[in-house]
Amino acid sequence: MREQKTADFLAVGAALLFLFLILLTPGQSLGNSREIGILDSAWTCTYGDTRAEVTLPASLSVPGESQVRFSTVLPEQESKGWGIRFRSRLQRVQVFLEETLIYQYPEQEVLGDVLPSVWNYVRLPGNWGGKQLEIRVESPYQGFGGLMQEVSIGNYNDLLLDTITSQLPYFIISLILGLLGGALILLSFVFRKYEQHRYQRTLGVLLVFVALWLCGESRMPLEFPGPEAVYIITMLSLVLLPSFILSYLGSRWPRTCSRFTERFLIGSLFCEGFLLILQVTEIWALPEMLPAVLVLLAGTLVYAAYLHIRAARSGQVRTSELVCVFLIMASASWEMLSFLLWRTQVGMYVRISFLIFALNFLRLTILRIYRVWRENYKLEQQLEISRLELMNSQIRPHFIYNTLNSIRALIRLDPERACQAVYDFSTYLRSNMHSLQEKELIPFQEELKHIRAYLNIEKLRMGDRLRWEFQIDNSDFLLPHLAIQPLVENAVKHGIWKKQGEGTVRILEREEPGCHWILVADDGTGFDPAALEEQEDTGHIGIRNIRLRIREISSGTVEIESKPGKGTRVEVRIPREPKKQGGDRYAGNGGG
Repeated sequence: MREQKTADFLAVGAALLFLFLILLTPGQSLGNSREIGILDSAWTCTYGDTRAEVTLPASLSVPGESQVRFSTVLPEQESKGWGIRFRSRLQRVQVFLEETLIYQYPEQEVLGDVLPSVWNYVRLPGNWGGKQLEIRVESPYQGFGGLMQEVSIGNYNDLLLDTITSQLPYFIISLILGLLGGALILLSFVFRKYEQHRYQRTLGVLLVFVALWLCGESRMPLEFPGPEAVYIITMLSLVLLPSFILSYLGSRWPRTCSRFTERFLIGSLFCEGFLLILQVTEIWALPEMLPAVLVLLAGTLVYAAYLHIRAARSGQVRTSELVCVFLIMASASWEMLSFLLWRTQVGMYVRISFLIFALNFLRLTILRIYRVWRENYKLEQQLEISRLELMNSQIRPHFIYNTLNSIRALIRLDPERACQAVYDFSTYLRSNMHSLQEKELIPFQEELKHIRAYLNIEKLRMGDRLRWEFQIDNSDFLLPHLAIQPLVENAVKHGIWKKQGEGTVRILEREEPGCHWILVADDGTGFDPAALEEQEDTGHIGIRNIRLRIREISSGTVEIESKPGKGTRVEVRIPREPKKQGGDRYAGNGGG
């Protein structure tokens, strides 16, 4: 445990150090041959009766649907193939050179009447030097009409390449986050037989939707899909994010605050549905409802942090995961505050924190899967050793010699009984050999056939001293090889054989809620259960061995009750799977 904690601290420390180095150390200058300039000063802003000098980027408070005009004089220099670039934020855009309209967005009616944020690339016509450039923007959404981002001027192709280069890290990190989410989903399916939990799949879906949101917010110019589709996917992913977080929390800790989590999820779905209805009916647009979405998201993140802290105190969460959650909390709080105050878009901090969380969780998941796989591998080895030991206990030369001698004596005295004895003995040996070769579960009726053959053989030697009874309600279910027969053999060898006079072995089966109940009881000498484990080396067929096989193969249980001089009861419960109805009920006495 101490080594694991040390590894967690080292992993978190290394991740934070790498992040610190990446963000704060200057990069190497590789040279830049692009012809790009910035038009940030000497702009005149006009809206309504207001006229002012501004420096870009600018954020003005104007009423919705108000048109704001930003104008400046272009440099006297003049080059062919030049243009300007700027990003509009949920705005309609028109660009004029002198009095000539040279660009507008949108050029046609957009899908669903949405107005996404886009990069605007405007080619400047010939003889543009020294002319007045005017950019007119307006937005139907409160708080966005007066926004004007930085305007760049330069070679048109250089502007496009510069945008791709500057936004590529944001897009790649968001894409990697989605790939990590997909990897978690894939791992949850591929290794589901080794996992006890299913929350990895839910977290994978959550990370995919976080990646969709962040990819849309990365400002990466894409030819496909179009800006309207990107906008709708981005907004839907953001709006639905609280529900995905709560779904993950509910699947991660189904017994911790489960009722509150469920109610929180229902409330979140109701709020999200209500917001979408307001958008579809055009009563209120999602961009204007973003503060409400962020409040819901902030509340969800606070609740997630609370559950992680609670789980960490009980040892259910690693320290590294808790640190990653607080990194997300800190970065998300800063990004939300920046948006509400300055209308900035999602930056690198949230992306890096989510990426660290996803990488750390993937690391923990792989380690968990490896540990479970290793434990299962060891268990399979133990079961194989157990099976071989059990088979070795069944192959007893002394028992075989005695049986053959009994059959030899019967051949002259009672050929018919000798014939039946040969059949029983061959059935007994065949069942033992089959158990050695096969590892699959067998029907209970096959185990009963093995038991009857063994009892018939023992009766050759013990005669009327050995009696048995069967009461079977249903034999149509599966159980491990040699699950019940060794218990019957123990009852005969260590119970009836040592008893003076007659003894009876009873084998009962009945259906209980959720399981098959099997009883092997004898009225023999009994024993002290406290000394049971010590009998493993005295010829006693190991109960510990049988219990291991029944527990690990069938998820069943074995309970033993014994009193010296009164007999032994062994109760076996095998979890019931849906089977076809029916079975046989029969009883035997003495002759089986």
